[in-house]
Amino acid sequence: MNTSADANRRPEEGARGPADRPRPGGGLRRRLLLAGAAVCLAAAGLLAAKYLYAPWAAREETPAPQAAAPSPAGQKPSGPVTPASPPSVATPASPATVQELRDEAFAVVRQLMAEFPRSARAVSCMGSVYAAFKDPDEAETWWRKALELDPTQADAYVLLAETAAARGDFEKAEGLWRKAQEIAPRRPGVHMGYAAALLAAGKPDEAIEAIHKELALSPDNRQCSALLGTAYSRRKEYEKAVEHYQRAMDAERVDPAVLYGLATAHARLAQKDKADACMEKFRALQAERDEQAAALKRMATDRGWVSQILAQTLTDAGTVYAENGKWQRAEAGWRRASLLDPRNTACRHSLVGLYSATGRLPEAVTVCEQLRQIAPRDAANEMNIGVLLARLKQFDAAEAAMRKAFDLGLKTPAGHRSLVRLLLSRNRNLPEARTWAEKLVALEPSAPNYLLLAQACHRAGDLPAARAALERALQLEPDNENVKKAYRVLQEGK
Repeated sequence: MNTSADANRRPEEGARGPADRPRPGGGLRRRLLLAGAAVCLAAAGLLAAKYLYAPWAAREETPAPQAAAPSPAGQKPSGPVTPASPPSVATPASPATVQELRDEAFAVVRQLMAEFPRSARAVSCMGSVYAAFKDPDEAETWWRKALELDPTQADAYVLLAETAAARGDFEKAEGLWRKAQEIAPRRPGVHMGYAAALLAAGKPDEAIEAIHKELALSPDNRQCSALLGTAYSRRKEYEKAVEHYQRAMDAERVDPAVLYGLATAHARLAQKDKADACMEKFRALQAERDEQAAALKRMATDRGWVSQILAQTLTDAGTVYAENGKWQRAEAGWRRASLLDPRNTACRHSLVGLYSATGRLPEAVTVCEQLRQIAPRDAANEMNIGVLLARLKQFDAAEAAMRKAFDLGLKTPAGHRSLVRLLLSRNRNLPEARTWAEKLVALEPSAPNYLLLAQACHRAGDLPAARAALERALQLEPDNENVKKAYRVLQEGK
C-alpha cells in the first residue's frame, strides 16, 4: 500500500486513503499467518478442556477440574506426552542456514502428505508453504486440490479469498468469502473478511451486517470497530464513524488506516484541530510502518524470516497430527515452532489446549505467561490464566487474572461465567457475584445462565429473585433437569 501521496494530502480533499481502502488481503506473510491461525483454531477446539475459556471456542468452563474433551476419533490425548517443560519465550532456536530451514519446511509438509494423503488440511499446508515462499500460483493450485479432497474445507476458501484480495480481485474475493462463511458461519474472522471484501466492492450496508455477525462471535474484536468506522464513513455517517474508530484506537497496536479514517471523519465534521492531530499521528505511524515493511522486504531471505515460516509450517502440521490422534508428534511440532519463533502465538495456543486437556496445568500456565509477554493486553489470555490458576487452587491469583481480563475489555459470556463460578465456589463477594451473573444473562439469556443467576441470588439471601431466575430458566428450557431440580429444592425450602 503506497500512502506517501496520501500522507501529504489533507483529509478534507477527499483522497482515498488507507481507511477507504480496506485491506481484506495483505501480503504473503499475512496469508501464511492466516493459514496457521485457521488450522490452530481446529487444534485448540480438539484439545481444549471444556472449562478453559479461549478465543477459539465458546465453551462452558468451571474452576474445578473435569475430564478432557475427546478427539474426533473418540480418543483423548494421554499425558504427559513428554516430561520436558515448555520452552521460555526467549529461548533461541538452534542455528541453521536459510536453505536448511526452507528445505525442512517442505520436508515437513511432504512427510505430512505421505502419512495423510487424503487429508485436505495437509494439502492446504503445502499451499501455505508455497505462499510463504512467494509462489502464489503454486499455492492456489494446492489449495484447490484441498477443495477437491474436501469441498467443505473452509480454510482453503479463506486462503483463496485472501489471495484474490491481495491481487485486487475483490469480486472474486467476495464470492470466496461468501462460500467460506456458508460452510463455517462460526469460524472466527470469516464474516470480517467478507465485510472487508464488501467494503472494497462499495457495499457498506451489506458490510455492516457482516461485521455484526463477526461481533456476535468476537465481541472484543477491535478490527471490526475499524471496519465499522470505514463503513459508516462510506455512508457519510461521520459521527458514528468517529465512535467506531475511537473504539479501534483502544487496540494494542493501532493501524495507520484507523488514524487516517478518524482524521477524515473529523474533517467531514469540521473538527479541524482533531483532524490535524490524527493526521499528524497517521503520518508518523505510517512512516514507521513503511520503514518496517521495507526492512521486512529486505530480509525476505533472512534466516529469522525463514525460521518464522518453518515455525508456522510445524504449527500447521501439528494440528493435522492432533486431528489424527498423534499427540506426541503434534506437541513436538508445536514446541519446536515456539523455539523457532518467539512471537508465534498459534503454536502456543495449541500447547495450552493440549496441556490443559491432559492435566498438565503448570505447563499450560507457563505457556500462557509466554503469551502474556507477547501480547500483554490480550484479555482472553488473562481469562485463560485465571481459569487455569483456579484449577490449580491458586484462587487469589485466579481472581486477579480474571478481573484483569475484564479491565482489558473482555465482554464474553464465557468470561462472566468463569468469574461468577469462581466467586460462588469461594463463597465470597456474593453481592458482586450476583451483579456479574446479572450481566451474564443480559449478554446471553440462556437457561444455564439463569440457573447460575439463581444460585448467586440464593447465596446472597434473595430467595424471590432466585425463584424468578429459575422460572425464567424453565420458560427457556422446560425440560432442563438441572433447572427443574433446583426449582423443586427451592420450593421445598431446602
